Formats: sequence, C-alpha cells, structure tokens
Amino acid sequence: MEQTANGHTQVDGVAVIDTTADTDATRRVAEETVRTILVDNDFSDVGNYLAGESYIQHNPRRLSVLCAG
Repeated sequence: MEQTANGHTQVDGVAVIDTTADTDATRRVAEETVRTILVDNDFSDVGNYLAGESYIQHNPRRLSVLCAG
C-alpha cells in the first residue's frame, strides 16, 4: 500500500454489521450531519457530529485530525 497522509486506507475500520442497530435513527443522524457540514457548510459544531479523537479520515490525502476554526 502507498503511504497516505493519515496511515489509513479508504476501507479499514469496523467491518462487523450490528443488525440490532436502529437504522432509522442512524439515517437521521447521517442526514443531519451531511446537511449541516456539507450542505450548509457549518463546521461550528463539527465535534458533535464526528468522533473527535477517535475520528478516522479515510481520504488518503487528508490527516485524521479535526481542527477547530
């Protein structure tokens, strides 16, 4: 594998599907996250939407660091 900026591939991470998960609630959270960050371009509460220190960036050109402001 080529060296990436963050040391991760685009497919590493959790690979087990939790069939007991509430998919409707997960869908609502995902939609709100996409709308707030990507559509409205509002990064003011990005820590509330992403996993903070546990966040894994899968874009090989970006670091896995969330920066304020």
